Amino acid sequence: MLKLNNTRKQMHYTRLVLGSGIIYLLLSGGCQQALTDHLKNPQIVIKPGQSSPSEWVIEANDNFILDNTYDQGQQVTRFSAEQGGQIIFSQEVLLDSGDYFLLVRFYTRIKQGEFFIGAGEKKLFITRQNLEVCERTVLTLTADGPQKTKISFGFRENSVGRAYVASIQWVKVHYKFPGENADLTRQYVRDKLDIQGDFNLNLDKNIAKLAKALNQTLLTKNQPLALTMAPDNVFTSTVTPFFYRYSHDRNIRDSYCQKSSLSLDDLLGLFNVPARQIHWQKNCTGFHQFLEYWHPKERKWKILDPYYGITYVDSKGMELNFEEVERMVNEGCFSAKNIKKLAIGRLLYNEEEIITAWYSSTLAIYVN
Repeated sequence: MLKLNNTRKQMHYTRLVLGSGIIYLLLSGGCQQALTDHLKNPQIVIKPGQSSPSEWVIEANDNFILDNTYDQGQQVTRFSAEQGGQIIFSQEVLLDSGDYFLLVRFYTRIKQGEFFIGAGEKKLFITRQNLEVCERTVLTLTADGPQKTKISFGFRENSVGRAYVASIQWVKVHYKFPGENADLTRQYVRDKLDIQGDFNLNLDKNIAKLAKALNQTLLTKNQPLALTMAPDNVFTSTVTPFFYRYSHDRNIRDSYCQKSSLSLDDLLGLFNVPARQIHWQKNCTGFHQFLEYWHPKERKWKILDPYYGITYVDSKGMELNFEEVERMVNEGCFSAKNIKKLAIGRLLYNEEEIITAWYSSTLAIYVN
Protein backbone atom coordinates (compact mmCIF):
# COMPACT_ATOMS: atom_id res chain seq x y z
CA MET A 1 0.00 0.00 0.00
CA LEU A 2 1.35 3.40 -0.98
CA LYS A 3 -0.14 6.38 0.81
CA LEU A 4 0.35 10.07 1.41
CA ASN A 5 2.00 10.59 4.78
CA ASN A 6 1.33 13.77 6.74
CA THR A 7 1.78 12.50 10.27
CA ARG A 8 5.45 12.56 11.19
CA LYS A 9 8.32 14.93 11.85
CA GLN A 10 9.96 15.44 8.45
CA MET A 11 12.91 17.14 6.79
CA HIS A 12 13.24 20.84 6.31
CA TYR A 13 11.74 22.10 3.09
CA THR A 14 9.92 19.55 1.00
CA ARG A 15 6.52 18.80 -0.51
CA LEU A 16 4.24 19.86 -3.33
CA VAL A 17 0.58 20.14 -2.41
CA LEU A 18 -2.62 20.13 -4.46
CA GLY A 19 -3.52 23.32 -6.23
CA SER A 20 -0.21 25.08 -6.62
CA GLY A 21 2.38 24.07 -4.19
CA ILE A 22 6.01 23.05 -4.21
CA ILE A 23 9.12 22.60 -2.18
CA TYR A 24 12.82 23.26 -1.41
CA LEU A 25 15.20 20.93 0.36
CA LEU A 26 16.89 22.96 3.09
CA LEU A 27 18.56 21.08 5.90
CA SER A 28 18.10 22.56 9.33
CA GLY A 29 18.85 21.42 12.84
CA GLY A 30 16.16 18.82 12.42
CA CYS A 31 16.06 15.27 11.43
CA GLN A 32 17.18 14.17 8.01
CA GLN A 33 19.29 11.08 7.34
CA ALA A 34 20.52 8.96 4.44
CA LEU A 35 19.63 9.61 0.81
CA THR A 36 18.33 6.64 -1.14
CA ASP A 37 18.00 7.02 -4.90
CA HIS A 38 16.05 4.19 -6.56
CA LEU A 39 15.86 5.78 -10.00
CA LYS A 40 17.94 4.35 -12.80
CA ASN A 41 18.37 7.82 -14.25
CA PRO A 42 17.38 10.80 -12.09
CA GLN A 43 18.53 13.29 -14.75
CA ILE A 44 15.98 14.25 -17.39
CA VAL A 45 17.89 14.84 -20.60
CA ILE A 46 17.52 13.48 -24.14
CA LYS A 47 20.88 12.60 -25.64
CA PRO A 48 21.66 12.71 -29.38
CA GLY A 49 19.98 9.86 -31.22
CA GLN A 50 17.42 9.26 -28.47
CA SER A 51 13.71 10.00 -28.52
CA SER A 52 13.32 10.17 -24.72
CA PRO A 53 15.56 10.49 -21.65
CA SER A 54 17.39 7.26 -20.80
CA GLU A 55 15.30 4.92 -18.62
CA TRP A 56 12.25 7.21 -18.92
CA VAL A 57 9.21 6.19 -21.01
CA ILE A 58 7.14 8.76 -22.88
CA GLU A 59 3.65 7.35 -22.43
CA ALA A 60 1.95 10.07 -24.45
CA ASN A 61 3.01 13.06 -26.53
CA ASP A 62 0.42 15.14 -28.31
CA ASN A 63 1.61 18.48 -29.76
CA PHE A 64 4.59 18.84 -27.40
CA ILE A 65 8.04 19.70 -28.75
CA LEU A 66 11.13 18.43 -26.95
CA ASP A 67 14.46 20.24 -27.06
CA ASN A 68 17.42 20.77 -24.76
CA THR A 69 18.12 23.77 -22.53
CA TYR A 70 20.36 24.43 -19.54
CA ASP A 71 19.63 24.63 -15.83
CA GLN A 72 22.50 25.97 -13.70
CA GLY A 73 24.94 24.83 -16.39
CA GLN A 74 23.41 21.35 -16.62
CA GLN A 75 21.72 20.20 -19.84
CA VAL A 76 18.07 19.28 -19.40
CA THR A 77 15.18 18.46 -21.71
CA ARG A 78 12.49 21.09 -22.15
CA PHE A 79 9.01 20.23 -23.41
CA SER A 80 6.57 22.85 -24.68
CA ALA A 81 3.28 23.19 -26.56
CA GLU A 82 1.74 26.29 -28.09
CA GLN A 83 -1.65 24.62 -28.52
CA GLY A 84 -3.58 22.12 -26.43
CA GLY A 85 -1.77 18.83 -25.89
CA GLN A 86 -0.40 16.38 -23.35
CA ILE A 87 2.90 14.72 -22.52
CA ILE A 88 3.64 12.09 -19.87
CA PHE A 89 7.03 10.74 -18.77
CA SER A 90 7.24 7.74 -16.42
CA GLN A 91 9.64 5.30 -14.78
CA GLU A 92 9.09 2.39 -12.38
CA VAL A 93 11.01 2.37 -9.09
CA LEU A 94 11.32 -0.08 -6.21
CA LEU A 95 10.48 1.19 -2.74
CA ASP A 96 11.46 -0.51 0.49
CA SER A 97 9.22 -0.15 3.53
CA GLY A 98 9.44 3.24 5.20
CA ASP A 99 8.91 6.92 4.53
CA TYR A 100 10.18 8.82 1.50
CA PHE A 101 10.32 12.21 -0.10
CA LEU A 102 10.11 12.42 -3.87
CA LEU A 103 12.38 15.40 -4.57
CA VAL A 104 11.92 17.13 -7.90
CA ARG A 105 13.82 20.11 -9.30
CA PHE A 106 11.73 21.62 -12.06
CA TYR A 107 10.54 24.75 -13.82
CA THR A 108 7.17 25.18 -15.48
CA ARG A 109 5.10 27.94 -17.01
CA ILE A 110 1.41 27.13 -17.45
CA LYS A 111 -0.81 29.07 -19.84
CA GLN A 112 -3.61 26.52 -19.89
CA GLY A 113 -4.20 23.14 -18.30
CA GLU A 114 -2.26 21.28 -15.62
CA PHE A 115 1.31 20.22 -14.95
CA PHE A 116 1.59 17.21 -12.62
CA ILE A 117 4.12 15.09 -10.77
CA GLY A 118 3.06 11.83 -9.21
CA ALA A 119 3.96 8.51 -7.65
CA GLY A 120 1.55 5.67 -8.27
CA GLU A 121 -1.99 7.01 -8.08
CA LYS A 122 -0.94 10.10 -6.12
CA LYS A 123 -0.65 13.00 -8.55
CA LEU A 124 -0.19 16.59 -7.52
CA PHE A 125 -1.36 19.17 -10.04
CA ILE A 126 -0.29 22.75 -10.57
CA THR A 127 -3.45 24.29 -11.93
CA ARG A 128 -3.27 28.06 -11.70
CA GLN A 129 -3.17 29.67 -15.10
CA ASN A 130 -0.18 31.81 -16.14
CA LEU A 131 1.68 30.39 -13.16
CA GLU A 132 5.46 30.23 -13.16
CA VAL A 133 6.92 27.72 -10.74
CA CYS A 134 10.58 26.90 -10.29
CA GLU A 135 12.93 24.63 -8.46
CA ARG A 136 10.94 22.75 -5.87
CA THR A 137 10.11 19.26 -4.63
CA VAL A 138 7.13 17.02 -4.29
CA LEU A 139 5.32 14.31 -2.33
CA THR A 140 5.77 12.57 0.99
CA LEU A 141 4.98 8.85 0.79
CA THR A 142 4.89 5.80 3.03
CA ALA A 143 5.47 2.29 1.69
CA ASP A 144 4.26 -0.49 4.00
CA GLY A 145 6.53 -3.05 2.34
CA PRO A 146 8.79 -3.60 -0.70
CA GLN A 147 6.89 -2.69 -3.84
CA LYS A 148 7.16 -1.17 -7.27
CA THR A 149 5.55 2.14 -8.05
CA LYS A 150 5.55 4.38 -11.08
CA ILE A 151 6.81 7.95 -11.05
CA SER A 152 5.25 10.15 -13.70
CA PHE A 153 5.23 13.80 -14.65
CA GLY A 154 4.10 16.02 -17.50
CA PHE A 155 1.12 17.99 -18.77
CA ARG A 156 -2.43 16.65 -18.89
CA GLU A 157 -4.70 16.80 -21.96
CA ASN A 158 -5.43 20.21 -23.53
CA SER A 159 -2.50 21.89 -21.77
CA VAL A 160 -0.44 24.76 -23.12
CA GLY A 161 2.85 25.65 -21.53
CA ARG A 162 6.48 24.72 -21.13
CA ALA A 163 8.49 22.90 -18.48
CA TYR A 164 11.65 21.01 -17.72
CA VAL A 165 12.53 18.65 -14.88
CA ALA A 166 16.22 18.80 -14.04
CA SER A 167 16.28 15.82 -11.67
CA ILE A 168 14.15 13.55 -9.53
CA GLN A 169 15.35 11.77 -6.38
CA TRP A 170 13.95 9.52 -3.70
CA VAL A 171 14.99 10.41 -0.16
CA LYS A 172 14.33 7.86 2.55
CA VAL A 173 13.70 9.70 5.78
CA HIS A 174 14.28 8.88 9.43
CA TYR A 175 12.81 11.16 12.06
CA LYS A 176 14.32 12.37 15.35
CA PHE A 177 13.89 15.27 17.74
CA PRO A 178 16.49 16.93 19.99
CA GLY A 179 17.86 14.43 22.51
CA GLU A 180 18.83 14.60 26.18
CA ASN A 181 20.86 17.77 25.60
CA ALA A 182 17.55 19.58 25.12
CA ASP A 183 16.30 18.89 28.65
CA LEU A 184 17.71 22.08 30.18
CA THR A 185 16.26 24.24 27.41
CA ARG A 186 12.88 22.53 27.58
CA GLN A 187 12.67 23.01 31.35
CA TYR A 188 13.76 26.63 31.07
CA VAL A 189 10.93 27.29 28.60
CA ARG A 190 8.44 25.49 30.83
CA ASP A 191 9.43 27.56 33.86
CA LYS A 192 9.46 30.92 32.10
CA LEU A 193 6.11 30.40 30.36
CA ASP A 194 4.43 28.48 33.20
CA ILE A 195 3.74 25.42 31.05
CA GLN A 196 2.53 22.65 33.36
CA GLY A 197 2.12 18.92 32.75
CA ASP A 198 1.76 17.32 29.34
CA PHE A 199 2.50 19.92 26.67
CA ASN A 200 -0.02 18.27 24.31
CA LEU A 201 -2.96 18.54 26.72
CA ASN A 202 -3.32 22.24 25.93
CA LEU A 203 -1.35 22.14 22.72
CA ASP A 204 -2.90 25.09 20.86
CA LYS A 205 -2.65 27.42 23.88
CA ASN A 206 0.90 26.32 24.68
CA ILE A 207 2.03 26.88 21.10
CA ALA A 208 0.46 30.35 21.17
CA LYS A 209 2.50 31.02 24.34
CA LEU A 210 5.67 29.99 22.52
CA ALA A 211 4.84 32.21 19.55
CA LYS A 212 4.09 35.23 21.74
CA ALA A 213 7.27 34.86 23.81
CA LEU A 214 9.30 34.29 20.68
CA ASN A 215 8.06 37.47 19.03
CA GLN A 216 8.74 39.47 22.18
CA THR A 217 12.25 38.03 22.34
CA LEU A 218 13.26 38.66 18.76
CA LEU A 219 11.77 42.15 18.81
CA THR A 220 13.09 43.41 22.14
CA LYS A 221 15.61 40.85 23.48
CA ASN A 222 14.42 41.51 27.02
CA GLN A 223 11.37 39.28 27.36
CA PRO A 224 10.91 35.80 28.92
CA LEU A 225 12.92 33.74 26.43
CA ALA A 226 15.62 36.30 25.65
CA LEU A 227 19.13 34.90 25.53
CA THR A 228 20.32 37.88 27.55
CA MET A 229 18.39 36.40 30.47
CA ALA A 230 19.06 32.71 29.81
CA PRO A 231 22.04 30.61 31.03
CA ASP A 232 24.76 29.87 28.49
CA ASN A 233 23.79 26.19 28.29
CA VAL A 234 20.20 27.03 27.22
CA PHE A 235 19.16 27.79 23.62
CA THR A 236 22.41 26.47 22.19
CA SER A 237 23.35 26.25 18.51
CA THR A 238 22.78 22.48 18.53
CA VAL A 239 19.43 22.44 20.38
CA THR A 240 17.73 25.51 18.87
CA PRO A 241 20.01 26.48 15.95
CA PHE A 242 17.78 29.09 14.29
CA PHE A 243 16.68 30.74 17.52
CA TYR A 244 20.27 30.80 18.74
CA ARG A 245 21.46 32.44 15.54
CA TYR A 246 18.71 35.03 15.24
CA SER A 247 18.73 36.10 18.88
CA HIS A 248 22.52 36.43 18.97
CA ASP A 249 23.12 38.36 15.76
CA ARG A 250 21.04 41.45 14.95
CA ASN A 251 22.88 41.89 11.63
CA ILE A 252 21.34 38.80 9.99
CA ARG A 253 19.34 40.11 7.05
CA ASP A 254 16.69 37.37 6.87
CA SER A 255 13.18 38.81 6.98
CA TYR A 256 11.47 38.80 10.35
CA CYS A 257 8.76 36.37 9.26
CA GLN A 258 11.43 33.80 8.42
CA LYS A 259 13.22 34.36 11.72
CA SER A 260 10.06 33.96 13.77
CA SER A 261 8.78 30.92 11.86
CA LEU A 262 12.04 28.96 11.89
CA SER A 263 12.70 29.88 15.53
CA LEU A 264 9.22 28.74 16.56
CA ASP A 265 9.95 25.51 14.72
CA ASP A 266 13.01 25.07 16.98
CA LEU A 267 10.92 25.56 20.12
CA LEU A 268 8.22 23.17 18.94
CA GLY A 269 10.92 20.57 18.42
CA LEU A 270 11.78 20.77 22.14
CA PHE A 271 8.32 19.35 22.84
CA ASN A 272 8.36 16.79 20.00
CA VAL A 273 5.73 18.71 18.01
CA PRO A 274 6.16 18.10 14.26
CA ALA A 275 6.19 21.29 12.21
CA ARG A 276 6.64 22.23 8.57
CA GLN A 277 7.35 25.61 7.06
CA ILE A 278 5.07 27.27 4.51
CA HIS A 279 6.54 29.73 2.06
CA TRP A 280 4.83 32.24 -0.20
CA GLN A 281 6.55 33.25 -3.41
CA LYS A 282 5.71 35.21 -6.51
CA ASN A 283 7.61 34.92 -9.78
CA CYS A 284 9.90 32.46 -8.00
CA THR A 285 10.81 35.00 -5.30
CA GLY A 286 9.82 34.39 -1.69
CA PHE A 287 7.99 37.08 0.29
CA HIS A 288 6.51 35.45 3.42
CA GLN A 289 6.99 32.41 5.66
CA PHE A 290 4.95 30.76 8.42
CA LEU A 291 4.32 27.19 9.61
CA GLU A 292 1.98 24.32 10.34
CA TYR A 293 2.18 22.10 13.42
CA TRP A 294 0.83 18.58 13.88
CA HIS A 295 -2.01 18.12 16.38
CA PRO A 296 -1.89 14.44 17.46
CA LYS A 297 -5.31 14.33 19.15
CA GLU A 298 -7.11 15.88 16.18
CA ARG A 299 -4.76 14.12 13.76
CA LYS A 300 -4.32 17.09 11.46
CA TRP A 301 -1.93 19.92 10.64
CA LYS A 302 -2.83 23.45 11.75
CA ILE A 303 -1.45 26.72 10.41
CA LEU A 304 0.07 29.28 12.75
CA ASP A 305 1.63 32.47 11.41
CA PRO A 306 3.78 33.92 14.22
CA TYR A 307 4.68 37.04 12.24
CA TYR A 308 1.08 38.25 11.91
CA GLY A 309 -0.10 36.40 15.01
CA ILE A 310 -2.89 34.64 13.13
CA THR A 311 -4.31 31.24 12.40
CA TYR A 312 -7.02 30.20 9.94
CA VAL A 313 -10.46 28.78 10.76
CA ASP A 314 -13.54 27.49 8.97
CA SER A 315 -17.12 28.68 9.50
CA LYS A 316 -17.33 26.57 12.68
CA GLY A 317 -14.12 27.99 14.15
CA MET A 318 -12.04 24.87 13.50
CA GLU A 319 -8.39 25.54 12.66
CA LEU A 320 -7.38 24.91 9.05
CA ASN A 321 -4.26 23.46 7.45
CA PHE A 322 -2.49 24.32 4.22
CA GLU A 323 -4.50 21.96 2.02
CA GLU A 324 -7.82 23.13 3.46
CA VAL A 325 -7.06 26.82 2.96
CA GLU A 326 -5.69 26.15 -0.52
CA ARG A 327 -8.85 24.22 -1.40
CA MET A 328 -10.94 27.21 -0.31
CA VAL A 329 -8.72 29.50 -2.40
CA ASN A 330 -9.19 27.30 -5.47
CA GLU A 331 -12.97 27.36 -4.90
CA GLY A 332 -12.92 31.14 -4.48
CA CYS A 333 -14.47 31.08 -0.99
CA PHE A 334 -11.51 32.07 1.21
CA SER A 335 -12.12 35.46 2.91
CA ALA A 336 -11.36 37.61 5.95
CA LYS A 337 -13.85 35.50 7.92
CA ASN A 338 -11.30 32.67 7.80
CA ILE A 339 -8.51 34.73 9.43
CA LYS A 340 -8.31 34.52 13.24
CA LYS A 341 -6.14 36.90 15.26
CA LEU A 342 -4.24 35.36 18.19
CA ALA A 343 -3.25 37.23 21.35
CA ILE A 344 0.36 37.49 20.24
CA GLY A 345 0.49 41.26 19.90
CA ARG A 346 2.73 41.35 16.86
CA LEU A 347 2.02 43.82 14.08
CA LEU A 348 -1.11 45.36 12.70
CA TYR A 349 -1.93 43.67 9.44
CA ASN A 350 -4.10 44.22 6.44
CA GLU A 351 -6.50 41.32 5.92
CA GLU A 352 -6.81 42.17 2.24
CA GLU A 353 -3.02 41.80 1.88
CA ILE A 354 -3.18 38.28 3.32
CA ILE A 355 -6.15 37.30 1.15
CA THR A 356 -4.43 38.63 -1.97
CA ALA A 357 -1.30 36.66 -1.11
CA TRP A 358 -3.22 33.39 -0.87
CA TYR A 359 -4.92 33.99 -4.20
CA SER A 360 -1.90 35.25 -6.13
CA SER A 361 1.16 33.48 -4.73
CA THR A 362 2.92 30.25 -5.50
CA LEU A 363 2.88 28.22 -2.29
CA ALA A 364 5.59 25.93 -0.99
CA ILE A 365 5.71 23.69 2.05
CA TYR A 366 9.11 23.35 3.65
CA VAL A 367 8.77 20.13 5.58
CA ASN A 368 10.80 19.67 8.75
